Amino acid sequence: IPVMKSFIGSDQIEKRASIERIITEWEKFYSRNRNYRDLTKVNSLEEFKKKTDKDHRNIIIRNPVKYLIDSGKGYFRRGVNGSIELADELENYLGNETFIKHYKDILEFREKDYYYRRFRKNN
Repeated sequence: IPVMKSFIGSDQIEKRASIERIITEWEKFYSRNRNYRDLTKVNSLEEFKKKTDKDHRNIIIRNPVKYLIDSGKGYFRRGVNGSIELADELENYLGNETFIKHYKDILEFREKDYYYRRFRKNN
């Protein structure tokens, strides 16, 4: 979810998400609602906050970025310096209001589903 959110710009979906932007979204997501519990080797919010950007970068590139590229059917590719990019074929849609609306709607659904699955697992 944080990697996908890092593509959202002010008025369009960005073609490239820098590793710095991904780390920012990653920290926001895992700092709230005890989401840090889903990360391996992190037992508290304090422990999560002690992680450096380099620690986050290594985890992000090894896990969500790698799997998004591997399973994204060509829609995602590795960029420079840890960034991730959308395929050139999507460029015409990045500023399209309908595409942006659906992209945000999908992310909202995925986040709700994330919390629903976590709730079901714990009850």
